[in-house]
Amino acid sequence: VAELIGKFGDIDLNEVCIVEPPSLAPLCAAGDFLNISGPAGFGKTTLGVDLLVGAFHPDRKGTSLGGLFQFHPSDPRPIKSAIIDSESTRARWNSAIRRRLHCEGLNPSINHYIRHIPASDLSLNSPCEREAKARLAAEALAYDSREFVLIDTLAMAWKPANMNDPEWVFAGLAPFHEACQKYGITVVALTHTPRPGQPGARSIGPIGTSFQENQADAQLVVSRLPKGQPKGIRLTHRKSRRSFWIQQETHVDLRFDGKLGYDPVGNWATEWPMEWPEQLNLEPQSISQRYRIECAVRDAGPKGIAATSVASNLDMRDRSVRNHLRNLADSDILEIVGRGRNSRWRSCR
Repeated sequence: VAELIGKFGDIDLNEVCIVEPPSLAPLCAAGDFLNISGPAGFGKTTLGVDLLVGAFHPDRKGTSLGGLFQFHPSDPRPIKSAIIDSESTRARWNSAIRRRLHCEGLNPSINHYIRHIPASDLSLNSPCEREAKARLAAEALAYDSREFVLIDTLAMAWKPANMNDPEWVFAGLAPFHEACQKYGITVVALTHTPRPGQPGARSIGPIGTSFQENQADAQLVVSRLPKGQPKGIRLTHRKSRRSFWIQQETHVDLRFDGKLGYDPVGNWATEWPMEWPEQLNLEPQSISQRYRIECAVRDAGPKGIAATSVASNLDMRDRSVRNHLRNLADSDILEIVGRGRNSRWRSCR
């Protein structure tokens, strides 16, 4: 009994703010898992390319799909990303992203911001080592300072014999999701579903499979615009744990803009508002403690700053500050210099 009790942990209400700041507004906070599902050929990869460009290119300032999504709204900056690819090749992604940049007149001479990772290299579909490989993959992404990951596609990355079988979910996807939450990695997974009218379309469901109800923090369904309208797609909001003020089944239409991308039209800004509800701003400081600590260390410059000084300057508990500092060091965002009382923390960026 004592050994079991020793594994119990306390809820520390001083470690988090009341409202978590968005990582991919308006749907995801850092570490969340967004699933975008729809039939093959409906434009999910095009969406993925636009999300990647919005994440890494400084001229976009964190904006994707014409403002529909925004990376780190409170601190827009280039974000290091990765593609876990099970369908294409690096050359195809190079070409797709380069064409997107060319259409917008953006500078293509920006390297090292997007990693291309063949899903086979991660061995996520190893039946005997699903959990170990999943956690190792998330840890490698964290050590490589990746904050945003696109999986294309979810089923092909893990290759389960049956997508509705919970075994591969609990042994593979759930550990990967848990590890990404630990390291603050936001994941967007693309999922193929049968075309409407095909056998199995109704049994599999519009979001792909039943397991995603528990592992996806947010879900969008891709469909085509009705006949008679300009070419484009419709994103239907099925759920989001963070943006609970966005109504279920609301949708946003994206019209093909002729430049290999989509632009939102109509009342998208009111259907999916970017702002967090004003009535929930119950704290003077709404940004996360982890980000405040990161900024404090970064502002200290190359000489670094002691953990006790960070705690004193931010009026935070010393224990909470040290926990956040260690997590930031595990993610290669901060590093410690020196030992004991002379140790100081400084930014790796």
